[in-house]
Amino acid sequence: MGKRIWLAGCLWLGVFCGLVAQPHKPERPKKQKDGNKQPIQIQLADDAQETELGLQPLPNSQEAEYYFLEGMKYYLIDDLSSAMNYFKKALQFAPDNAGIYYKMAETAYYLGNSNEATLYAGKSLSLNKANKFSYILLAKMYEEQLNFNEAAKVYQDLLNNLPNAYPYYFELAALYQYQKKWQDALAAFEQLEKITGFSEEISLQRVQIYVQMNDLKKAMAETEVLLAQNPDDLTPAVNLLQQMAEQNRIGEVMPLLERVKQINPNDPRVALLISGTYRSEGKTDKALAELQNTLLQPSLSAEQKIKLLVSYMQQPDARNFVPQFAEMAASILQQYPTDGKANAVYADILSVQGKQKEALQYYLLAAAGDVNTLELWSQILRLDSELNLMDSLAKHAEMALEVFPNYAAFWLYQGIGFSGIKKYEAAIEALESGKRIASRQADLVYEFNIRLGDAHHALQNYTASDAAFEEALATKPDDFYVLNNYSYYLALRKEKLDKAEEMAAKLMKSQPNNANFLDTYAWVKYQLGKYEEAKTYLEKALQLNSSATILEHYGDVLFKLGESSKALENWEKAKQAGGDSEKLQKKINDKNLYE
Repeated sequence: MGKRIWLAGCLWLGVFCGLVAQPHKPERPKKQKDGNKQPIQIQLADDAQETELGLQPLPNSQEAEYYFLEGMKYYLIDDLSSAMNYFKKALQFAPDNAGIYYKMAETAYYLGNSNEATLYAGKSLSLNKANKFSYILLAKMYEEQLNFNEAAKVYQDLLNNLPNAYPYYFELAALYQYQKKWQDALAAFEQLEKITGFSEEISLQRVQIYVQMNDLKKAMAETEVLLAQNPDDLTPAVNLLQQMAEQNRIGEVMPLLERVKQINPNDPRVALLISGTYRSEGKTDKALAELQNTLLQPSLSAEQKIKLLVSYMQQPDARNFVPQFAEMAASILQQYPTDGKANAVYADILSVQGKQKEALQYYLLAAAGDVNTLELWSQILRLDSELNLMDSLAKHAEMALEVFPNYAAFWLYQGIGFSGIKKYEAAIEALESGKRIASRQADLVYEFNIRLGDAHHALQNYTASDAAFEEALATKPDDFYVLNNYSYYLALRKEKLDKAEEMAAKLMKSQPNNANFLDTYAWVKYQLGKYEEAKTYLEKALQLNSSATILEHYGDVLFKLGESSKALENWEKAKQAGGDSEKLQKKINDKNLYE
């Protein structure tokens, strides 16, 4: 029990003296919920400190001690309202104690009573002007209230009244900068530098103040001071130059750019700035030459070089310089042949150049070293599909799905790949899996449905095929792909021909000059026995595209119209055009129509 009282007494004495452990650097107080409150640290003052701080004897100190310690007990368990009540009772027995007022100010702040906290903090400071933490707390209260003038006055009093308080010139200068009182901020830093001597931090702050004042001559002069102190560190100068470059004002600081170039012409940051300057002046050839030189610097990593190149590739006029970018990407790749990002960037450029087969190979090299990048697999599958490499598409989709099994688009690609190599059952399985995953993505579900419609038709699962197309039409009733394929399949089956004609007619209204759609409409007409109409649409289609399918259909229509010699002529043309339907050769051999 005695030990507990002794500890409590130490705690009480420390707070009454206003001796709170100093943080390394003062931070602006943040309002917190009670549960996140961080109590101040207390340390015991020795007798010399007590005398120096002017600690006054406390009347009725036992009562004050009792209520204060009760308040601390509740404070430490986050019952701040009860804590405040006990602190106020303690104050009745020690009305001139700065420590109690300080603790009341802190508690009021955590309770969200900013005005009350300011009042108590001010009272604490008025009773003990030797405790710097009272100054700091009061200044922070004023900052919370956006009363920066009063906050600055408090910091100025702190600096005037207490020895060794000079680090708070930074706080004072920051307040002046926030208010755009640039000269006052400079004066604060000047006073600080008289005490500390040269400081890189002070000098950097001055550079930014001069920039804000639009006095670039002084900003450059101050940067020269930094360079004189440490010629090997170009970072402050480069930062200023980059800042001006971002504001399209690099021309105003060219003397500084020439200076850093003279110090270290091989610094890639400097080369990039020079390149950017040339680019802003419209000197593209010089800009690209500087960039190429930078990309050859061994001091830069592969990642840095790639980021640099990509930053240029993202410029609005980048498409005008794709060949140069391709050379640069190839140069990076030569330096780092196994780097996945280097391979991917080179593949991107090749793809933009239309070199899709080459691009695919470099994407595959990139993925070999980095299977976990979704974008790489997306590009690989896209190119497989565009290049009609259906076997590769199915295989690469399987590899992608091993890493990203819940990415629906990869199931779609796999379904397309399997359909392309006539593995329709596997295609349907993949498409159904992806459709379930994409259940909330209407556009993607639509894509799955049209592919399912095709795959089921190939397996003669006509009911399932029609259902898939109907579901797709419910989402996009005017989609060309569905209207064309669905109506054509119905025509082939000679089923629901009225519906097929209606859908094909819809195509004709919106796409009257599409050869494939004209062929579909003609074939529906043919199945309906409307041979003259079919002939008209097929002749129009042939003017646009003399494909084997259209030629064979035209021959069939001519045969129905009694023009057997012309029919044979068009069947033979269809054969020459690559036609390979089951009955085409038999029609030619027998000079007869087989349906």
